[in-house]
Amino acid sequence: MANIAAATKIFRSEKLGRQFYCLPDKTRGVHLETANIYKAIFENDRDGFAVVDNITGFFVDVNKTFCSITGKEKAFLLSQKGMAEVVPSRILKSDNNKYQQVLKGASNGFEKIYWYRKKEGEPGCIKVRVAPLKPEWGSYSLIVIEDITEIQFSKRKWKESEMHFRHLFDSSPVGLWEEDFSDVVDFLESRHLIGQQRSQVKQYLDAHPDVVHKCLSLVKIIDVNQAVLDQYKIADKVYFLKNINTILASQKGFAAAQSFLTAICVNADSDMHESEGVTATGEKIDFQLKWHVTPGIGRRRYQRVILASIDITGMKKVNRALEDASSRIATIINTIDGIVWTADPLTCRVNFMSEKIQEITGYPKEAFVGRELFTTTPGFYVNPELMSVFRQKVSMGMPDILEYQIINKNGQVCWLRNSISFIKEGEKVQLILGIAIDITAIKKSRMELSRSMEVLRKQNKRLMNFSYIVSHNLRAHSSNILSLCELILHTKDETERQELISLLEEVAQQLHNTMQGLNEVTNIHTAERIPLEKLNLYDYINNCFDVLEDRAAEKEIIFLNKVDPSVTVEYNKAYLESVLLNILSNAIKYSHTDRVLQINIEFSCAPDERVLTIADNGVGMDLEREGSRLFGLFKTFSANRKSRGIGLYITRNQVEAMGGRIEVESEPGKGSIFKIYFK
Repeated sequence: MANIAAATKIFRSEKLGRQFYCLPDKTRGVHLETANIYKAIFENDRDGFAVVDNITGFFVDVNKTFCSITGKEKAFLLSQKGMAEVVPSRILKSDNNKYQQVLKGASNGFEKIYWYRKKEGEPGCIKVRVAPLKPEWGSYSLIVIEDITEIQFSKRKWKESEMHFRHLFDSSPVGLWEEDFSDVVDFLESRHLIGQQRSQVKQYLDAHPDVVHKCLSLVKIIDVNQAVLDQYKIADKVYFLKNINTILASQKGFAAAQSFLTAICVNADSDMHESEGVTATGEKIDFQLKWHVTPGIGRRRYQRVILASIDITGMKKVNRALEDASSRIATIINTIDGIVWTADPLTCRVNFMSEKIQEITGYPKEAFVGRELFTTTPGFYVNPELMSVFRQKVSMGMPDILEYQIINKNGQVCWLRNSISFIKEGEKVQLILGIAIDITAIKKSRMELSRSMEVLRKQNKRLMNFSYIVSHNLRAHSSNILSLCELILHTKDETERQELISLLEEVAQQLHNTMQGLNEVTNIHTAERIPLEKLNLYDYINNCFDVLEDRAAEKEIIFLNKVDPSVTVEYNKAYLESVLLNILSNAIKYSHTDRVLQINIEFSCAPDERVLTIADNGVGMDLEREGSRLFGLFKTFSANRKSRGIGLYITRNQVEAMGGRIEVESEPGKGSIFKIYFK
């Protein structure tokens, strides 16, 4: 009614102003000036004013705003026109009596809001207030019209928004809480926590749990939606709100409260935390709580806090099941005797590598994850070009298996077999899957098997040769003996008989020598376990030369033992002595008559084996002609009838029995070089 009071003053001043012309000039001027001021205010006020004659019902005066709102010219309204000209007749019928009561002085006024259609066709809303003026000012009433269209539309929108919000709130599948935290904010301010650093607030709340409990007691829960009741399996909202503290009590709930209070203290508009609760049936439920502050200033922004509670119990169970499954899969993968890996088919970059990689290669999985396939630490792959070709085949979607060598962290060469397959969805490759198995032991076994097969092949060849030699030589000797015996029986000449007996004795001796040689060879092949010792090679060479000293004394010999005195070999004592004696005695036996015999003995080490070299400048041999039977049994290369032809045969068998081999280089007239390879 303030506008009516002001308008009344204006009207009174205007009316009295007309009476001031009878006053003295000075006094009259002051009152006229005051009246003009009020008149200007009346004319330009934002509300519409009209003065009505109570007797006639006609407008006595109207301001610009009244004309603008009613859409009528001032001259028209003041030409004996009343409210009937500006208000629709349907409104007059409902409120005309009240209006007339005011004009008659029977009512102190009334107030009404009207909706109407403007000239432009748009809806408008006005608030009309009518009040009588004081009798001493005359029989007049004042009408005030206020355009409240925008206010009403704002209120309507607000109500619509409120209804929309309420509908969303009530029907939301997510649990929603409407809470008032204003008392909590006041309490936190009293503790001087508002505006502090997050770490300081957290430290304080951790040390003062009573403050958290106090804040929880100050929270006013205004409302919860149906989804919250469904989450807790409670039908009665009143019961829920009454027992809310008992229902929400949990350690995680306390932690969530700490988080929210900390967010308030640092002026955050939102926060999120996980919590838990218990349903009415005693089931544990997990929540994700999202807290939002409605826009506002100061304390008022916390009068309406919306808390969303999302039931993540099912998700938690699924996550736990996935974690368990992932753990089981990881356990299975890590127990597989091989490296399991996967790669992105688009980039060919490794995105997973099992722990087995470190056990096999010595390098952690981080050295491979994120890198392109088969490109890791330089020097890791023995043959990088091979791996590059393999990578190209894999990138083209071609399943393959490759065996290749790597060098592990300890510098050892290892063999891996990598099997590639592809996981597809329809025709599209989703993942490259590989399993790499350490096949070093298998490779070594195969090589050992190959060597064993080669040894068996050679043994079999020697056995066949041995059986042939045995059958041939023994048959030759036995035939000779039978022939001589028959001749002895039939001869009558004593002299001839004695010659035949001498020949028989000689053949028998040859048979004995053959049997003795065969026995020596058989002993080598049938020995189940040959005893080994660590022997000083330098000393054994010197000892063997000492044994041959008598034979060497007959010839001039230069003997050079260049083997380092510290060199030792793990060998059978008898075998080493036999090998050295056979080779050295042959060197002396087959010395050149035109020059002094020189024997050089040296020892060298290669990466995988050690070699003893015995070189002489004797008569040498034609290996193209004699090489194939050099190490044969009963093969001789001199006219000496005492030569048995088993020395080099036994030497080779003894060397091979020790896991080594023997090689020879020779030229006629220049000498020979024997190389003995130690395992």
